[in-house]
Amino acid sequence: MRMYASHKCRLYSTWIDITEAFDSVDHEVLEHVIRRLKLPNWMTNFILDTIKRWTIDIRWHKECIIEGKKIERGILQGDSLSPLLFVLCMDPLSRRLRQLYPSVQIRTSDSREFGTNHLLYIDDLKLLAKDEDVMQKMTKETEEYLTHIGLTINRDKSATNSSRCADTARLLEGPETYKYLGITETRYSSVSRGMYSRIHEEIKKRVNMLLDTDLSAKNLFRAVNQYALTVPNYYIGVVPMEPNQFASLDTEIVIIPWVMTYKFVLRELRVAA
Repeated sequence: MRMYASHKCRLYSTWIDITEAFDSVDHEVLEHVIRRLKLPNWMTNFILDTIKRWTIDIRWHKECIIEGKKIERGILQGDSLSPLLFVLCMDPLSRRLRQLYPSVQIRTSDSREFGTNHLLYIDDLKLLAKDEDVMQKMTKETEEYLTHIGLTINRDKSATNSSRCADTARLLEGPETYKYLGITETRYSSVSRGMYSRIHEEIKKRVNMLLDTDLSAKNLFRAVNQYALTVPNYYIGVVPMEPNQFASLDTEIVIIPWVMTYKFVLRELRVAA
């Protein structure tokens, strides 16, 4: 957001959504990427052997219809290794974008300067450029690479503010928005109005859910701190929130368990009487 503000909202963006990302990766590409890491032989062999042993069982209720079906394409989901393998497949694209295309620079308040031309979190990709021609080339480069490794861009779920990229991603116009990493952005990547209210509602929802449990007062406060009040941490630096807003949230949320505990004690006293 700071990047867009410093460039007076004149940056071009393309948000890329990949169709069934984990299910589509080509195993030959995956093996090539792993071998290029130059890991110790035992580690490379272990990873490749693990991939070759991937199988799934297909069940209907308790009946096993297909047992030990070998996975010949895609990355098995549900274990800690899979996201790392997918990131390895996307890493060559990230390197290529940095090498071939100019970065968008931003200067921080302490005079440090940073630059990038894309944001990549597993299969969530956002391209950035000051020039529309560069954005078009980056989008084309991305599409070609994804096709090479067996992936396809979902045009209907992707978006762009460049008319030259409209054949790859849906063109955002007027007040249309796009949700990237859980944050709703306008076509110029400013955070849409109402994000603070959504954060507020999500915290309250989590607190109320915890209040419906049978946790003791001590464990309830601990759960609120760990599960509910940590929600804003995800948005710090992205959604503009003033210190007084944080303080207001904290006060409102912390009061709820105290009130509930007070009511619980009163109820128990009445029962005992």
